[in-house]
Amino acid sequence: LSFGKVFDNSKAAAPGAVAGILPHKSPKGLEGLVLDDAPAAPDPKKVSGISIENFNIPGTRSIPDIFSAPAVLKADPASEADVERALREMVDGDPVRYGVPSSELATVHVRRVPGVGHQADTIFAYFRQTKNGIEMHGSYLSFTIKVLKGRPVVLGAMAKLYPNTPIDTTPRFPDDELADKALERLGPLAQIYNLEVEFLERKIVYSKGSWHAANIYIVTGTPITIAVDVATGEAFAWD
Repeated sequence: LSFGKVFDNSKAAAPGAVAGILPHKSPKGLEGLVLDDAPAAPDPKKVSGISIENFNIPGTRSIPDIFSAPAVLKADPASEADVERALREMVDGDPVRYGVPSSELATVHVRRVPGVGHQADTIFAYFRQTKNGIEMHGSYLSFTIKVLKGRPVVLGAMAKLYPNTPIDTTPRFPDDELADKALERLGPLAQIYNLEVEFLERKIVYSKGSWHAANIYIVTGTPITIAVDVATGEAFAWD
Protein backbone atom coordinates (compact mmCIF):
# COMPACT_ATOMS: atom_id res chain seq x y z
CA LEU A 1 0.00 0.00 0.00
CA SER A 2 1.53 3.28 -1.09
CA PHE A 3 1.18 5.85 1.70
CA GLY A 4 1.90 8.84 -0.56
CA LYS A 5 -1.57 10.37 -0.50
CA VAL A 6 -3.62 7.59 1.02
CA PHE A 7 -3.91 9.01 4.51
CA ASP A 8 -6.15 11.88 3.39
CA ASN A 9 -8.02 10.05 0.59
CA SER A 10 -6.61 12.19 -2.21
CA LYS A 11 -5.17 8.98 -3.66
CA ALA A 12 -6.98 5.66 -3.93
CA ALA A 13 -5.93 2.79 -1.70
CA ALA A 14 -4.61 -0.45 -3.14
CA PRO A 15 -7.21 -2.94 -4.46
CA GLY A 16 -8.56 -5.04 -1.63
CA ALA A 17 -7.44 -2.59 1.05
CA VAL A 18 -9.77 -2.35 4.04
CA ALA A 19 -10.24 0.72 6.21
CA GLY A 20 -11.01 0.34 9.88
CA ILE A 21 -10.68 2.05 13.26
CA LEU A 22 -8.05 0.60 15.58
CA PRO A 23 -7.26 1.40 19.22
CA HIS A 24 -4.88 4.34 19.62
CA LYS A 25 -1.69 2.74 20.92
CA SER A 26 1.95 2.43 20.00
CA PRO A 27 2.83 -0.35 17.52
CA LYS A 28 4.30 -3.57 18.84
CA GLY A 29 7.96 -3.09 19.64
CA LEU A 30 7.55 0.65 20.06
CA GLU A 31 5.65 0.62 23.35
CA GLY A 32 6.31 3.74 25.35
CA LEU A 33 6.34 6.03 22.35
CA VAL A 34 3.87 8.84 23.03
CA LEU A 35 1.99 9.70 19.86
CA ASP A 36 0.15 12.86 18.85
CA ASP A 37 -3.32 13.10 17.39
CA ALA A 38 -3.40 12.69 13.63
CA PRO A 39 -3.82 15.92 11.61
CA ALA A 40 -7.44 16.75 10.90
CA ALA A 41 -9.52 19.58 9.54
CA PRO A 42 -9.78 22.27 12.24
CA ASP A 43 -12.90 22.80 14.28
CA PRO A 44 -14.90 25.46 12.36
CA LYS A 45 -15.95 26.94 15.72
CA LYS A 46 -12.31 27.69 16.53
CA VAL A 47 -10.76 28.36 13.11
CA SER A 48 -12.44 30.76 10.71
CA GLY A 49 -13.04 29.53 7.22
CA ILE A 50 -15.63 29.18 4.49
CA SER A 51 -18.05 26.26 4.54
CA ILE A 52 -20.41 25.63 1.62
CA GLU A 53 -23.18 23.04 1.39
CA ASN A 54 -25.37 24.12 -1.48
CA PHE A 55 -27.66 21.87 -3.51
CA ASN A 56 -30.18 22.75 -6.21
CA ILE A 57 -32.59 20.27 -7.80
CA PRO A 58 -34.53 21.40 -10.87
CA GLY A 59 -38.27 21.49 -10.34
CA THR A 60 -38.12 22.05 -6.58
CA ARG A 61 -39.11 25.27 -4.86
CA SER A 62 -36.03 27.20 -3.78
CA ILE A 63 -35.69 28.51 -0.23
CA PRO A 64 -34.79 32.23 -0.30
CA ASP A 65 -31.37 33.26 1.02
CA ILE A 66 -30.26 29.62 1.31
CA PHE A 67 -30.21 28.28 -2.23
CA SER A 68 -29.42 30.38 -5.25
CA ALA A 69 -30.63 29.48 -8.71
CA PRO A 70 -28.66 26.68 -10.40
CA ALA A 71 -25.68 28.10 -12.28
CA VAL A 72 -25.40 27.30 -15.97
CA LEU A 73 -21.77 27.17 -17.05
CA LYS A 74 -20.68 28.70 -20.34
CA ALA A 75 -18.71 25.63 -21.32
CA ASP A 76 -18.73 22.64 -23.63
CA PRO A 77 -20.20 19.84 -21.48
CA ALA A 78 -18.31 17.25 -23.55
CA SER A 79 -14.97 18.81 -22.52
CA GLU A 80 -13.83 18.26 -18.94
CA ALA A 81 -11.10 20.87 -19.45
CA ASP A 82 -13.61 23.49 -20.61
CA VAL A 83 -15.92 22.75 -17.68
CA GLU A 84 -12.96 23.20 -15.32
CA ARG A 85 -12.14 26.53 -16.96
CA ALA A 86 -15.71 27.73 -16.47
CA LEU A 87 -15.73 26.60 -12.82
CA ARG A 88 -12.53 28.50 -12.13
CA GLU A 89 -14.02 31.61 -13.74
CA MET A 90 -17.08 31.22 -11.50
CA VAL A 91 -14.86 30.99 -8.40
CA ASP A 92 -12.86 34.07 -9.41
CA GLY A 93 -16.08 35.94 -10.13
CA ASP A 94 -17.39 35.47 -6.59
CA PRO A 95 -14.50 36.07 -4.14
CA VAL A 96 -16.86 36.68 -1.22
CA ARG A 97 -18.46 33.26 -1.46
CA TYR A 98 -15.32 31.21 -2.12
CA GLY A 99 -12.72 33.32 -0.36
CA VAL A 100 -9.77 32.08 -2.40
CA PRO A 101 -8.81 32.65 -6.05
CA SER A 102 -8.85 29.71 -8.42
CA SER A 103 -5.06 30.02 -8.70
CA GLU A 104 -4.91 28.60 -5.15
CA LEU A 105 -6.99 25.53 -6.05
CA ALA A 106 -5.20 22.35 -7.11
CA THR A 107 -7.23 20.02 -9.31
CA VAL A 108 -7.76 16.56 -7.86
CA HIS A 109 -10.05 15.51 -10.69
CA VAL A 110 -12.71 16.69 -13.13
CA ARG A 111 -14.54 13.61 -14.46
CA ARG A 112 -17.57 13.16 -16.66
CA VAL A 113 -19.69 10.07 -15.97
CA PRO A 114 -22.17 9.08 -18.69
CA GLY A 115 -25.76 8.73 -17.57
CA VAL A 116 -27.55 5.38 -17.67
CA GLY A 117 -31.16 5.02 -18.73
CA HIS A 118 -33.01 8.22 -17.83
CA GLN A 119 -30.08 9.62 -15.87
CA ALA A 120 -28.31 12.72 -17.15
CA ASP A 121 -24.56 12.78 -17.65
CA THR A 122 -22.79 13.99 -14.51
CA ILE A 123 -19.50 15.83 -14.13
CA PHE A 124 -17.74 15.67 -10.77
CA ALA A 125 -15.08 18.29 -10.03
CA TYR A 126 -12.87 18.22 -6.94
CA PHE A 127 -10.23 20.72 -5.86
CA ARG A 128 -7.97 21.22 -2.86
CA GLN A 129 -6.77 24.57 -1.52
CA THR A 130 -3.07 25.38 -1.73
CA LYS A 131 -0.79 27.94 -0.13
CA ASN A 132 2.35 28.85 -2.07
CA GLY A 133 1.84 25.69 -4.11
CA ILE A 134 1.47 23.37 -1.08
CA GLU A 135 -1.82 21.51 -0.59
CA MET A 136 -3.79 22.08 2.61
CA HIS A 137 -4.96 18.86 4.24
CA GLY A 138 -8.65 19.00 5.16
CA SER A 139 -9.55 21.62 2.56
CA TYR A 140 -11.70 20.93 -0.49
CA LEU A 141 -14.06 22.44 -3.02
CA SER A 142 -16.32 20.13 -5.00
CA PHE A 143 -18.99 20.61 -7.64
CA THR A 144 -21.63 18.29 -9.05
CA ILE A 145 -22.70 19.27 -12.56
CA LYS A 146 -25.52 17.70 -14.57
CA VAL A 147 -25.77 17.99 -18.34
CA LEU A 148 -29.36 19.09 -18.87
CA LYS A 149 -30.65 19.82 -22.38
CA GLY A 150 -27.06 20.00 -23.55
CA ARG A 151 -26.01 22.54 -20.93
CA PRO A 152 -23.73 21.98 -17.88
CA VAL A 153 -25.72 23.01 -14.79
CA VAL A 154 -24.12 23.21 -11.33
CA LEU A 155 -26.48 21.40 -8.98
CA GLY A 156 -24.27 21.06 -5.93
CA ALA A 157 -21.25 22.68 -4.31
CA MET A 158 -19.49 21.73 -1.11
CA ALA A 159 -16.41 23.35 0.40
CA LYS A 160 -14.17 23.83 3.38
CA LEU A 161 -11.73 26.60 2.55
CA TYR A 162 -9.45 28.68 4.74
CA PRO A 163 -8.71 32.10 3.21
CA ASN A 164 -6.11 34.43 4.73
CA THR A 165 -4.68 31.62 6.84
CA PRO A 166 -1.33 32.54 8.43
CA ILE A 167 1.13 29.80 7.45
CA ASP A 168 4.90 30.11 7.23
CA THR A 169 5.82 27.95 4.23
CA THR A 170 9.45 29.10 3.97
CA PRO A 171 11.82 26.17 4.70
CA ARG A 172 14.53 27.06 7.22
CA PHE A 173 16.14 23.63 7.33
CA PRO A 174 17.58 21.43 4.57
CA ASP A 175 15.66 18.24 3.82
CA ASP A 176 18.26 15.95 5.40
CA GLU A 177 18.03 17.91 8.66
CA LEU A 178 14.24 17.69 8.60
CA ALA A 179 14.55 13.91 8.21
CA ASP A 180 16.88 13.85 11.21
CA LYS A 181 14.31 15.77 13.24
CA ALA A 182 11.72 13.16 12.28
CA LEU A 183 13.95 10.43 13.74
CA GLU A 184 14.61 12.54 16.82
CA ARG A 185 10.86 12.58 17.44
CA LEU A 186 11.10 8.81 18.04
CA GLY A 187 13.68 9.31 20.80
CA PRO A 188 16.07 6.46 21.67
CA LEU A 189 13.82 3.95 19.89
CA ALA A 190 15.22 5.18 16.58
CA GLN A 191 18.68 3.85 17.46
CA ILE A 192 17.51 0.80 19.40
CA TYR A 193 15.53 -0.50 16.42
CA ASN A 194 17.68 1.11 13.72
CA LEU A 195 14.61 2.87 12.33
CA GLU A 196 14.59 4.82 9.08
CA VAL A 197 12.13 7.31 7.59
CA GLU A 198 10.89 7.65 4.02
CA PHE A 199 9.79 11.04 2.66
CA LEU A 200 6.24 11.06 1.35
CA GLU A 201 5.33 14.63 0.45
CA ARG A 202 5.21 18.22 1.64
CA LYS A 203 1.76 19.26 2.82
CA ILE A 204 0.08 21.86 5.00
CA VAL A 205 -1.55 20.13 7.97
CA TYR A 206 -3.47 21.33 11.00
CA SER A 207 -2.16 19.95 14.30
CA LYS A 208 -1.79 21.13 17.87
CA GLY A 209 -4.00 24.14 17.25
CA SER A 210 -2.18 25.63 14.25
CA TRP A 211 -1.31 25.11 10.60
CA HIS A 212 2.09 23.71 9.63
CA ALA A 213 3.84 23.45 6.28
CA ALA A 214 5.50 20.13 6.90
CA ASN A 215 7.52 17.35 5.36
CA ILE A 216 5.60 14.11 5.87
CA TYR A 217 7.55 10.90 6.55
CA ILE A 218 6.61 7.26 7.13
CA VAL A 219 8.73 5.25 9.56
CA THR A 220 9.85 2.25 7.52
CA GLY A 221 8.27 -1.00 8.66
CA THR A 222 5.77 0.69 10.99
CA PRO A 223 2.41 2.44 10.69
CA ILE A 224 3.86 5.62 12.21
CA THR A 225 3.79 8.85 10.24
CA ILE A 226 5.80 11.92 11.25
CA ALA A 227 5.34 15.52 10.15
CA VAL A 228 8.14 18.06 10.58
CA ASP A 229 7.38 21.78 10.25
CA VAL A 230 9.74 23.13 7.59
CA ALA A 231 9.87 26.57 9.24
CA THR A 232 10.20 25.69 12.93
CA GLY A 233 11.50 22.11 12.92
CA GLU A 234 8.68 21.01 15.26
CA ALA A 235 7.85 17.34 14.78
CA PHE A 236 4.75 15.35 15.66
CA ALA A 237 3.94 11.68 15.08
CA TRP A 238 0.79 9.61 14.81
CA ASP A 239 -0.28 6.06 14.02
